[in-house]
Amino acid sequence: MVRQGYRVIFESRAVAREALQTSARQEFRRKVRTLTGNYQLMQLAPWLFTRSNPLRFQFVSHKLLRLLAPFALAGALLCPFLVPEGMYRLAAVLQLLVYASGLLVLFAPRLRPLGPLPDAAFAFLLMNTAALAALVKFVIKRKPVWAR
Repeated sequence: MVRQGYRVIFESRAVAREALQTSARQEFRRKVRTLTGNYQLMQLAPWLFTRSNPLRFQFVSHKLLRLLAPFALAGALLCPFLVPEGMYRLAAVLQLLVYASGLLVLFAPRLRPLGPLPDAAFAFLLMNTAALAALVKFVIKRKPVWAR
């Protein structure tokens, strides 16, 4: 629609409903499908990166950077081990603790600590793992994810 010259506006009264996924596996599959579709979108519509796209900033910041997040997180985790500063290593340890609390939700739900952190960490891990899986799926399969 934007390419055809239409504006995209925010409608505060709009309501969207999404059925809750019944399991983490279903949610993971949905995210992989959606994020693989983002790769497909970039392949099929390279104009999205040009100046002719008035929503280029939104596209890059909301779609593309989401796909790059797992690589940035891996770098953030590995870099402190290359720098001798204690503060950076503390940051890496804290990052590992957050990831571990997220994994507890998946592998040992009864043992997870109290509070919202483990559930948030689990959702964070699920999203970023799905982004990596989407890249692999897109590169290996190269078949359309979203059909017209």
